[in-house]
Amino acid sequence: MYLDLLTHQVAAYHGSAPAWGGDVVNVVSADSPFQGEWPGARNTRVERVATDRPTLLADAHTREVVVAVLAESAGRD
Repeated sequence: MYLDLLTHQVAAYHGSAPAWGGDVVNVVSADSPFQGEWPGARNTRVERVATDRPTLLADAHTREVVVAVLAESAGRD
C-alpha cells in the first residue's frame, strides 16, 4: 500500500496536469530538509515528527499526527 502511495505521489509531482488545488499535510522526520509548499497544492502544512526518516512510519507520534489530521478532515465534512 505504501509503495503504491509513494508511486502515485512521485507521478503526481512529475505530472504535467493542472494543479488539483487541494490542501496537503506533509508529515516529515526531524532531519527532513523539506520546508516548502507542495507543488500544485492550495495550502501545505508541514508536520515535523521528532524522529529520523527510517523510523518515521513506525513512530507513535506519526500515528498521532495522522489520526489528528484525519479527525480534522472528518469534522469539516
